[in-house]
Amino acid sequence: MGREAPLRLKNFLVSPDQKRFSDIFDSTLVFIRGYLIYLRQKGYRLPLDLYSEESAVDDLAVDILGSLFQTKPQRPFSVIFEFYQSSGVRDFEQCEPERLWMLFESLLKGFAHQEISRLKKQANPQVETLKRRFKDILREDHYVTFMRGYEEFIHLKAGKPDFSKPTIPYEELRIIAEEAFAGSNSRTDWCRKIFERLAQAPAYCAAIGRTDLLKAVVAVNVAFLQLPQFGPMAVPGPQTSAIRDAVSAIKLETMKYIDDQVIRPFVTKTRIRGEDSGLFLAACGRYLDDFGHDGDPAVIPDYFREVMPPQYVERYLEDFKYVFETVIDRTKEDFSSRLRKNPIIRQFGVYWNVVE
Repeated sequence: MGREAPLRLKNFLVSPDQKRFSDIFDSTLVFIRGYLIYLRQKGYRLPLDLYSEESAVDDLAVDILGSLFQTKPQRPFSVIFEFYQSSGVRDFEQCEPERLWMLFESLLKGFAHQEISRLKKQANPQVETLKRRFKDILREDHYVTFMRGYEEFIHLKAGKPDFSKPTIPYEELRIIAEEAFAGSNSRTDWCRKIFERLAQAPAYCAAIGRTDLLKAVVAVNVAFLQLPQFGPMAVPGPQTSAIRDAVSAIKLETMKYIDDQVIRPFVTKTRIRGEDSGLFLAACGRYLDDFGHDGDPAVIPDYFREVMPPQYVERYLEDFKYVFETVIDRTKEDFSSRLRKNPIIRQFGVYWNVVE
């Protein structure tokens, strides 16, 4: 950015009048546009389908800045000034322009990711609703959830999985999910029919990995919403399959690391009970299901509520918050690190989580 943009920013912060706002807006637009192009090149999925193809990046950049520079009554440019206040900067006259710009870049990047996440959810709320609904369904009495190794599996309570048989490959599970969807009258019925159809495939174990199940129902739901006719979905190309397999393997590596290096030490220190360690690990798996799907998981306490007994949930803030958030933070950190270092992910460079 050179020296000019930091000086314009300082002048604006000292005296945020209309002319100085126009100056800093132009500089900020250049930065945000460049950052969005960088994210897109690195494989981060931007909500560009909300805009016309010719000017999508520019329009997204303007929308992000429109939210950033919002002005409320008696609180002009509240997002920006509250950010500097929280960063301990109050005297803009005495602060070096370069430091102000460095902090501003941090705000711009963080705010851009926040707005991208909001717009993605706004663009496709059906997917988020579907995932939440299936999670609720799978907690019902008809289903049994258990850990096998470092993977979470689900099966009908009425059946018993035979792990001498292989689990169903994702592509075949998706076909079953599509057939079950076409013959169902509700999401509850859809979920049950998936497991019933799997039971009619004797070559496979009757249990389904939670990650694959959620991916399959989301894929089928999107396809049925977008296609005028209910045709089968195309088998993913080798690049997509390679990335999915790599991410799945990385997830298992992360869960093993978290079990050995994070959860067990907490058990040793009696911060959590040994018999509860599996619940913490299951929560990590659920977090990675969402984080690995699109980089946009739910808030951390949601995963605690999903797996823990009600009496634990009531004591979350008092007894579990630090331990659980530490476990989830370390999970995200390890998973992201392994993604960035993985040669397959780096080769294709299209998986969203390559970007920090």
